[in-house]
Amino acid sequence: MQRIKLCTMFIVFSLGTILPVFGDWSRNVVDDQLNLSVNVDAQDINGDSQLDLLVTNFLANELVLYLNDSLSFEKFIIDGVSGGPTFAWSLDLDDNDTLDVLTMLFTEDMIVCYENNHPHWSMDTIASTTHGGDWFTLADFNNDGRQDFITVGNYAFGGRLLWFENHHPEWTMHTIDPATRQYPTAIPVDINGDGFMDVFATLMAEHRVVWFENQDSGQVWIQHSIDDAVTSPFIIHPGDFNDDGMVDAVVGSRDANYVVWYENQDSTWIQHSIDSDFAGASWGDPQDVNGDGVLDVIISGTSGDQVVWFENQHPQWTKHIIDATIYDPRLGYYVDMDGDETKDLIICGQSELVWYNNPYTSATGLQDDVSSLPYQFMLHQNHPNPFNPTTTINYYLPRISDVTLTIYDISGRAITSLTDTHQPEGAYSIQWNGTDHSGNSVSAGVYLCRLQAGEYSKTIKMVHLR
Repeated sequence: MQRIKLCTMFIVFSLGTILPVFGDWSRNVVDDQLNLSVNVDAQDINGDSQLDLLVTNFLANELVLYLNDSLSFEKFIIDGVSGGPTFAWSLDLDDNDTLDVLTMLFTEDMIVCYENNHPHWSMDTIASTTHGGDWFTLADFNNDGRQDFITVGNYAFGGRLLWFENHHPEWTMHTIDPATRQYPTAIPVDINGDGFMDVFATLMAEHRVVWFENQDSGQVWIQHSIDDAVTSPFIIHPGDFNDDGMVDAVVGSRDANYVVWYENQDSTWIQHSIDSDFAGASWGDPQDVNGDGVLDVIISGTSGDQVVWFENQHPQWTKHIIDATIYDPRLGYYVDMDGDETKDLIICGQSELVWYNNPYTSATGLQDDVSSLPYQFMLHQNHPNPFNPTTTINYYLPRISDVTLTIYDISGRAITSLTDTHQPEGAYSIQWNGTDHSGNSVSAGVYLCRLQAGEYSKTIKMVHLR
């Protein structure tokens, strides 16, 4: 395919005025001259150990990179593209230890890649059609260690639910759902704990919430119903909201103004209300906002111009306002911007790109099943459980990580290490045969399995029978 060398342009922005907002979150404006920004991705693009911001500026036909220099941002236009860029994500496509960029061009119905030879970028076409897609995100659907991506049909006009297999530099399109339907959101996550990425999805016009089970490494997909009678569902995101080791789902409606969560009880799903009067729920992210070890939910409301977080005090939820002044807030990203080991919030709106300093100093958000979109660390409950003598432990890494998987007894004494190595992104499955580091069988009882992957950690309880 033809490769195009792109012209670039730099503009320097200082951080701007830091304004107090609701709930003591400080409001830091990166840019207030955007023209319908749709999504933001935060990654270290230029390798200086500072988080840069990648933004799609839809109506201006721009793909924009904000290079971070001690929280002063230099605006770098990767491309003034025709075709209306909607979503963009960064990943290393060519294995050269630099992050490239994938972006969707909505009016051209295609996905393109920008190869990072900073400060120059070269563009290639990845997919010449998405069959009506207007949203996409990344996941490894066939466990080959490479990031694939999923596209969804336009929520207003309809389209197909597809995934594209990464054989860089070639890509193969696969169908998850061949029907032309209105899919506002589809999120990859391993729902049934088999080590393969499944898909949560909302069908707004059909008033349904479903999930697609990934069988045979993405070659076969089985649709399962979660709710067939829910009004105009828009957003959906995964998380374990009751700490039972199962993947639940939070769903919000932009048109019907509600936020609910679905409790996963194996093949049965129970709906619970979070808020019945929240205007325009258009994006959500489950995170432990206040560091209490319980998964909360951050939501933006496009028609209400609000960004809020709902504190999970199971079974009750308490709403806290982060900002009620940002016009038409869209997708966000939850990451530590200022290096204080507390995850902050970045939001793009109709004209603004803003990050909010998290006032909860203990809130790392790293205890959770769900990390910032589009990536998700996961440690699944072992199966079988209870077990004798062998059990299987599945986990998923969204990026290259230093990984330890350690078994402890109930007193906290390390029994054995199942892995201690540097691993690429992907799904992993490890068996424990109920022995310690010397090969001796352990006694019956409760054991703890702890996954540590970079800053992320989670512990599950396992019961060994004799």
